[in-house]
Amino acid sequence: MILLQLLIDLYVSSNKIYFGEITLFPGGGVELFKTYKMDLEMGNLIQLLNYA
Repeated sequence: MILLQLLIDLYVSSNKIYFGEITLFPGGGVELFKTYKMDLEMGNLIQLLNYA
């Protein structure tokens, strides 16, 4: 995988800088993948916990 972009959220409040998050993929989690295969490959990297 080639990392083309890294987004870092920083916030300023009362003259202090706070870290928010690091995002490796822009699009807010709603940007479509170019292929269905790529979608499956990325989805397989996520491990969800079962709280049922």
